[in-house]
Amino acid sequence: MEINAMHVKSLTDGYSCSAQISKDELKHLQALGVKSVICFRPDGEHPEQPEFDDLTREASELGLVCYYLPYDVAQVSSELMQQMHRIIEEAPKPAHAFCKTGRRAALPLAFSKLKNGESVESVVNEFKAHGFDVEVLKNHL
Repeated sequence: MEINAMHVKSLTDGYSCSAQISKDELKHLQALGVKSVICFRPDGEHPEQPEFDDLTREASELGLVCYYLPYDVAQVSSELMQQMHRIIEEAPKPAHAFCKTGRRAALPLAFSKLKNGESVESVVNEFKAHGFDVEVLKNHL
């Protein structure tokens, strides 16, 4: 599904992800029924990137719940993955996550699937089919 220039990948009925979103794209996500927005991208990665506080203000006006857990894939830890899992579990569904390219937004869902009992092989293959390499999870199990 494409929204403006935004490519939304629906990974489950309750979780989608994309690259960076804009304030205008929040309105489109709301129109699709999204209830919460999760940002896994640190502010300041790119000079033209909107600050998360600005997105939060707009999202709040639209009735969306916001979560912010920026991280670098090279610094993934078991503790960080536990925080990701908690956000994925508590976020009102459907939830939409974003980062620079979508990979950091997909990784937390992959971890949550492992945490909920799915096999590493099936999760890695499922996410590969969506275009995401989540092999880094194997280093933290």
